Amino acid sequence: LFNTLYPPTDEFIKSIFDNMGGNRLTDTIRQRIFKLVNSISLQEALKKVRTKEGKHSKSGIVTTLNELKSLQIIKTILAMSSKINNNDLDRVGYKDYKGLFKIIIDDMPSKQICYLVLNSYKKSINIKGKEYILKSISPKEITKHRKHIVNEAVRLLN
Repeated sequence: LFNTLYPPTDEFIKSIFDNMGGNRLTDTIRQRIFKLVNSISLQEALKKVRTKEGKHSKSGIVTTLNELKSLQIIKTILAMSSKINNNDLDRVGYKDYKGLFKIIIDDMPSKQICYLVLNSYKKSINIKGKEYILKSISPKEITKHRKHIVNEAVRLLN
């Protein structure tokens, strides 16, 4: 997929042109499309794919960019801790549910470090049954709860 997308192959450009309803692909049009296929346009297309997947998903569960961003922030917090062996970071993952996003150990939802509720009404992180409201999904906001996140991860990893 990567080799098809970057740099965009002639077949890929032709497919884009055909989907635009074009009749005859000239070198000028080919060059214009080539310049438009970049990380920004691919990111926008990916957002639309995720939305469409969510609408067609039987479960209705879609892992959002904010959820994945929060996972990366939490994994970075754990990586920066001297209490956690970096080899154990591969054991940290997630389970997405409708309405909440769990950060878990060993793909076991029962081994939950924390869970996040991220929707248009509320952003919060829940660690050991205690809920903390987040102003945004950012390193600054989530790092405020570093101590609790690390302590829970250490407990579950041992």
